[in-house]
Amino acid sequence: MSRRKRAKVEYREMEEKYNQVEDENASDTSDKSKTGLGTPEKKSFNEAPKVVEPVPAPAAAPVQPALKVDLTSTEAVCFPDVSAGPPQTQKVFLHIRNRLLQLWLENPKQQLVIENALPAIEAPYNSDPVLTRRIHAFLERHGFINFGVFKRLKPIPEKKIGKVVIIGAGIAGLAAAQQMQQFGIEVIVLEARDRVGGRIATFRKGSYIADLGAMVVTGLGGNPVTTLSKQFSMELHKIRQKCPLYESDGQTPVSLGQALEWVIRLQEQGVKQRQVSHLRSVLSLQGRLLANQQRMISIKERLAELNKHHREMSERKPQVHDITHEFVLRSKMRDLHYACKRSANRGA
Repeated sequence: MSRRKRAKVEYREMEEKYNQVEDENASDTSDKSKTGLGTPEKKSFNEAPKVVEPVPAPAAAPVQPALKVDLTSTEAVCFPDVSAGPPQTQKVFLHIRNRLLQLWLENPKQQLVIENALPAIEAPYNSDPVLTRRIHAFLERHGFINFGVFKRLKPIPEKKIGKVVIIGAGIAGLAAAQQMQQFGIEVIVLEARDRVGGRIATFRKGSYIADLGAMVVTGLGGNPVTTLSKQFSMELHKIRQKCPLYESDGQTPVSLGQALEWVIRLQEQGVKQRQVSHLRSVLSLQGRLLANQQRMISIKERLAELNKHHREMSERKPQVHDITHEFVLRSKMRDLHYACKRSANRGA
């Protein structure tokens, strides 16, 4: 059987190997009593398929931010044989992956090399050292292990495989430069300031020390900064929920709740101002409408009066042609046309 096939074992084979290991461990009861370990209960083959893992996957996986209990999409691409394999193969993969992560987090000050990791994989999960090497290379390549500042057990490759220029000597630029140097890449870091660190800066004056940025670590679960703090032997102090943080002017910044309340008040003030402006425009339009209606009433009364006079003059026709009567009649008609024209112009 090849090494690749040995990783894809069936449940019965894995159970037999595990029971053999448990029988060997149970025979040495004196050693177990010294270490304080109890004898695990043996599983029968009639029970539902279940692998008792010394390092459960759910307990070890969440220590890294990008890794979950199950296979991630990146792992599925890098390990197509595992993702397409039976569930037991995936369990073996997850156990080895989580065990390597646990070994790294137990001692992040020293490089985790594959030669030291292979003996730490418990049976029967150590049946495929090739798979273990692949997982170790994957974790190291993607920065899940052997990152930060640690003691190297293997020298950096002397042969450079490339040259990279990094702009900015902040925490991201320095971390990327160191990681690529470990992979054997020649790195040049460019920084415009006269110091490195970017937002991370410490002000020192006498015995007083003040951090000017990036001094608070929000969330320790799955945060690589936690590993860096262990590597630097830097103690993290828990910040209370009500912790005064002072600005450069000596004033304390407002809380999130107070800031949100101010934002809501400003929004309400803007809405009220728009409402007042709208009501003022409505009042202005109502005033113009009232003035137009009053002018229309005045013009209507004037037209009615002129029309009445014109009708009276038209009905009262003299028997003899009277030039004065005709002049008055035409004057009334002119006044009526002029009033109609003026009302039409005002309406436009």
